[in-house]
Amino acid sequence: MRRFIWAVSIAFGVLFVGCKTSHIGEKMKISGEQSESEKRVFSDCLKNSPDYTSYSAKTSFVITTSAGNLKSKATVRIIKDKILQISVQPFLGIEMFRVRLTNDSVWILDKMGKRYVAESIAAYKSKLPVDLSLSTIQALFLGRPFLPGKDCLDISDYRNFSWMKEKSDWSFSIKDLSRFSCLFELDELARLRETRALDISGQMQITWSYSKFTNQGEFWFPSEMEVRTSGIGNKNLTLKMENISPEWNKTFNVDFSVSSQYRKVSIRDLLNMFLK
Repeated sequence: MRRFIWAVSIAFGVLFVGCKTSHIGEKMKISGEQSESEKRVFSDCLKNSPDYTSYSAKTSFVITTSAGNLKSKATVRIIKDKILQISVQPFLGIEMFRVRLTNDSVWILDKMGKRYVAESIAAYKSKLPVDLSLSTIQALFLGRPFLPGKDCLDISDYRNFSWMKEKSDWSFSIKDLSRFSCLFELDELARLRETRALDISGQMQITWSYSKFTNQGEFWFPSEMEVRTSGIGNKNLTLKMENISPEWNKTFNVDFSVSSQYRKVSIRDLLNMFLK
């Protein structure tokens, strides 16, 4: 079980963007004459999202599968539009794994097995139901809406979404997607409550939820996140990030030097080793 769950933690660092749209048909479409309301809500949503240059947070991971649960301490570090790095420290703060994503590559360091991965992201784009990009993955970790192919959103981008309203809550979905559909749901304060994605076949689903918001001065940030997946392989997975304590716009070390004693392997080989 432990090997499988570590393989899952690696996969989370490599693959995921997005969120499912199973309830879109239940929402009430908003007429064009209410576009000013949509613009206002989107403006409030962007104000509630962090405007940042860097982010570092300690958190507790809880990974749940049919095989059981595993808890681990972790540190997530982001440099906007450049790097996302996750350090997994399951035992007494000792780092066992490190995952690093850039705009064009994925790196994984397995300190237990003295192995590492260094591969191009381009090799995986055609295999995924979503448009994999660093800015999209960073947005998920930071509770921000996103558009494929655009690194930074502004108020005018509200036109690129289809808007719905149910009672006092708003939601919006990305227009003109061919490979997947994506829905963002807001709470009553226009904070992003959930991002859900569904691939075109309807089989692969990913839901990223945000809760326990804390005031960060000029915006709100969730101290708890939950990622739920289905249709990825034969496993349904849940990853909780709890007690998130962020630090903003500070300089930190994102070194990823690899010892000459480590052996290079592919992602597929690394996952197979843990799934044996």
